[in-house]
Amino acid sequence: MITNVVIVTLALLVQVESQGYNNKKGDGGRAVGLFQMHPCMVDEVNRLGHTHYKYSDRSDPWKSHAMATLWLTWASKHYHISSPIDLAYRWNHPASGKARKSYRVKVKQALSHLADVLADVPVE
Repeated sequence: MITNVVIVTLALLVQVESQGYNNKKGDGGRAVGLFQMHPCMVDEVNRLGHTHYKYSDRSDPWKSHAMATLWLTWASKHYHISSPIDLAYRWNHPASGKARKSYRVKVKQALSHLADVLADVPVE
């Protein structure tokens, strides 16, 4: 089941990692798509979810969203993470969750922007 922490983290990551451009490439072409996934993340998602995603699926916004959702849901449970900021840090550095200061600043700015945008959304 997808949680609010995962939903907010997905929105943060799209903003921080690719600014919404699904064809974005970073890290010398190794990181691809909305969530800037490396091939090892695809391998990890396939291992955890018993799925068969391909590296080329990172450029597909729907498939990359599904892969990110699967991994973030797993990570939030496995590492007992209840904060979108901490979950975003874990995405950036899966082994330790210790993101660089520049990345932490980007995540906090994106969360602040997201909070401002959502403040104007009527809840009915």
